[in-house]
Amino acid sequence: VGAMGDCMRGLQERGLDSVVLGLIGKKPLMAVCVGMQILTEFGEESSGIHALGVFQGHITQFPRAMTGRADEPLKVPHMGWNEVIQVAHPMWEGIPDRTRFYFVHSYRYADAHADCVVGTCDYGSLFAAALARDKVFAVQFHPEKSHDPGIQLYRNFLTWDGTC
Repeated sequence: VGAMGDCMRGLQERGLDSVVLGLIGKKPLMAVCVGMQILTEFGEESSGIHALGVFQGHITQFPRAMTGRADEPLKVPHMGWNEVIQVAHPMWEGIPDRTRFYFVHSYRYADAHADCVVGTCDYGSLFAAALARDKVFAVQFHPEKSHDPGIQLYRNFLTWDGTC
């Protein structure tokens, strides 16, 4: 779990922002949690962060007062297991639709362009849980904490050639 501002600052101070951007479309790249967030254009966190701009749109904070389908109050940060509704993509191979993955975040990508969204999650409202474009696959959840489905996702990445 990380902060978008700290992550961008760390990349920029080391000149790694240009390295990441140079890889887009050339080599398969997988981003997790804040890694997905920094691939967008802008984030509200830390009084506003300009990010890498690989995906159009921006990261916003979850509202403080949200309710679920049964009108139960939802906590922020969003922490726990939630279903990911998949859109067909090779990275989902061997992972059933609506598999539950582990999330820990207070910010979401709610205005994602539909052409890059390959997974959504409903936590008070729908948000992008997985994105894909130009040999990039990015997820808001934590595969490393998501047991067998998470391991399968990493296995899929190891053999993925970057095609969508």
